[in-house]
Amino acid sequence: MPCTDIPDALRHLNIVMGTKHTLEIESLHTFLKHAVAASRDFGELYGTVRPWWHYEQSDRFEAATTQLGTGEKQHSKATDKIVGGLYISDPCLPPRRIWDLYSNRVLPYFMLPEDKKIYRSVQLPDNLWTVSHSWTADVDRMAVWTNINGRQWPVSIPRKTTLDHVRVELLNMGAEYVWLDVLCLRQKGADKDEPTRIEEWKLDVPTIGHIYRGEPVKTRRCITYFNGLGLPLTTDPSVLASDRHWFNRAWTLQETLETWLPGGLTGMPLVNAHKLFAQLSRLYSSQTLASSNGDFSIDLLRDMKSRSCKNDLDKVSGIAYCFKLRKLPIYSEKISVEAAWERLLQALSFIPSTNLFLQYVPETPFGLFVSFSGFLEQIPVIPPIPAGITEQHIQQRHAHSHTQLAFAVSSCYISRKEADLPSGSLTITVRVGERSTRTFSLTGCKVHGIFLPNVSYTILFLASTGPGRHYCVLAELVGNWEYLWRYELCASAIKWGVIYAAGGNIEELAEMRQVRKKCQVGYLDEERAMQQSQYTDRYMQAFRKMREDGQPYIFGDAS
Repeated sequence: MPCTDIPDALRHLNIVMGTKHTLEIESLHTFLKHAVAASRDFGELYGTVRPWWHYEQSDRFEAATTQLGTGEKQHSKATDKIVGGLYISDPCLPPRRIWDLYSNRVLPYFMLPEDKKIYRSVQLPDNLWTVSHSWTADVDRMAVWTNINGRQWPVSIPRKTTLDHVRVELLNMGAEYVWLDVLCLRQKGADKDEPTRIEEWKLDVPTIGHIYRGEPVKTRRCITYFNGLGLPLTTDPSVLASDRHWFNRAWTLQETLETWLPGGLTGMPLVNAHKLFAQLSRLYSSQTLASSNGDFSIDLLRDMKSRSCKNDLDKVSGIAYCFKLRKLPIYSEKISVEAAWERLLQALSFIPSTNLFLQYVPETPFGLFVSFSGFLEQIPVIPPIPAGITEQHIQQRHAHSHTQLAFAVSSCYISRKEADLPSGSLTITVRVGERSTRTFSLTGCKVHGIFLPNVSYTILFLASTGPGRHYCVLAELVGNWEYLWRYELCASAIKWGVIYAAGGNIEELAEMRQVRKKCQVGYLDEERAMQQSQYTDRYMQAFRKMREDGQPYIFGDAS
């Protein structure tokens, strides 16, 4: 019912709360005046005042009035600072809305008392639980207009359940406040508010991961519906194999938590339940290990490759939070998947950027990074940088901005015998002076790229992960070395390929004092590389041949 009369509102609140507050408390009268004005009905009024009603603070109603008056402005001001251009500067944002199960209303997050929320912090209220669920097929869902969210947008739920059923189950499990996407994240369907949804999604979609993974992650429960929101849990093999099952959806990758509780329990015995729970445990363990190593790319590749989503943009956004980025790309439905991937590359932290640059084969001539489709489809050619290797072990810096630190060995010529590569061998001849050369045999090699005879390459040593194990970029320098105040030398380079060598004379090559230089290298993009390379025609002929053969590398000119 609408509430416009303050004494009447107080009377109902006292009944519900079991209290005897009176309007003689001036601060209470002022608080109720603001709360009534901000509420659509009594349920929303109850949800607004409930956390303050028994709050252990003498001036609680003054604080509540202040928060109601300034909370929304403060929230807008904070998000305006965080969202700048194409990136979100602080991924650790609280949700915009929460579902108060006691009042059965969706409320702004800022209505919670200060000790129950912290803005722009890793910390979230320990009584804010989350709900993770797989979305059923469109034909199995219906759009419901409900007072729970003030009828602001239609809520999509499976036809075989109701929001009341979900609420009762969550209450029985001990939940008070929860974040559920269909209620707390503005959805499509309210045409007049579509511009608002687009603006909110720029911030709200990329930061979903923090709502699930934000501290205290060990105590905040995540209720997981494996077969669809509110639907009974089943372990039937045909259901598990469906592309709609929780394990097979892209978004749920960032919602995999140790503190999960199964939703949809009916009391009926589950056949082979241990397999489902063991699979969840393995998934969580692998992500925990990848997180501790600072590199999610291997596990994400394996998991995302087989997962389904309505739009591949969701895959890019879904993995962005898992990459532990310091800034997140905003979500935009207007750009292509590859454009979204490029924005993600620009924001990648150190280890994932290094591995993407080294491990995967770019699909474009003189390309620096793999495309998103290539990232999902490829089996990495180069082994990943091992666990435990830190930034101090690697010369590379800011590969995603096409700048690296390296030790460069110039005037290198590459050759191999027909039987060499299967055994992982390469021969590098280095010209020392006008007439002198030295030859090095590399073993345990993994490579991708274009390796042509009679091309003077520079080998850039980026990382050493142990004695005799080096990650190198095969490059063509453009122009001359120049001195830079911070580093010894700088140069522009074109990326031709990558070499990983684990034996042979690789250490001696790396220490070639006559031609070794510590430098900062800036890579040319594809367009400028095509224009400035001395060997563009030969490169392109070999590149086309490599693509036709479906190989990650080619040695020698294409015939």
